[in-house]
Amino acid sequence: MSTYQYSDWASQATNPLRYARLNLFIGEVQEKIDNEGSADSYSRGSGSPVALLAILMKERSRLELTPGVSASGSTSTSPFSPARLVGRRNIY
Repeated sequence: MSTYQYSDWASQATNPLRYARLNLFIGEVQEKIDNEGSADSYSRGSGSPVALLAILMKERSRLELTPGVSASGSTSTSPFSPARLVGRRNIY
């Protein structure tokens, strides 16, 4: 069984850190599935990483709904956060 570098996502101290680490873990799992699929053009990858990916995607959706976590990458959920206001300026 292979080990994943970012499988410790749930042990992170805060929800934003868990979310960031979980995204890295999802990338690792997707890469494993892609590598298994490219080894044989008829292969669809083993069921274990595919099932794991489905679970991780559900966890990511759940984390996106928690306070302090934003799918846009911002740690603020306020529509008036400084990062969002600066991002909308017309800078020439």
